[in-house]
Amino acid sequence: LTDPAQIEQFLKATSKIRCICLPSLPIKSCSFNNCEISALLKEFIENRIRKGESAEQIVEKMEKGFGEDALTDPIIQR
Repeated sequence: LTDPAQIEQFLKATSKIRCICLPSLPIKSCSFNNCEISALLKEFIENRIRKGESAEQIVEKMEKGFGEDALTDPIIQR
């Protein structure tokens, strides 16, 4: 992400979502070297922001589900 507004949304979303491997950390603070899952989640969040979703929408969908639309994301297709 290079757009400042998109970066802001990314930072908001990743500060509200916890790391799977170490739940005391937001994924924003989890290192790619230590946690491959956080790296994939960050990339997935970037993809959602590029599609125009806000941090609030992403967090809400993390809680309630993304639906069929998420199946088209390259991270999910791996």
